[in-house]
Amino acid sequence: MIKDIFGRLTAWPGYFMGSTLLGIAGLAVIFVKNTQNKDLKALQIKLDELIASNKNNTDSRLQNLTEDELDQLQRFYKNLEAQRTENIRKPETPEKDITYYRYK
Repeated sequence: MIKDIFGRLTAWPGYFMGSTLLGIAGLAVIFVKNTQNKDLKALQIKLDELIASNKNNTDSRLQNLTEDELDQLQRFYKNLEAQRTENIRKPETPEKDITYYRYK
């Protein structure tokens, strides 16, 4: 029994070192997470501000349009979306074979 106690007492530096490393790693994770949260919060505020400022401008401009102008605007965005999806689906054209000459 006494031998067991003394055997464990000599291993305490290893336990101390391991727990210290785990504590430092945990603090580093908390620090990085806190920094990321601040950055994301600042980015979210900027996006909210942009959306709010653009929404007010868009709403006031759209309210002054006639029915025909609204229909034309709607067709424009539908055509734009169709062109975008068509460009995505369109296969890329193969490039011409280029001959490379070896110089001596």
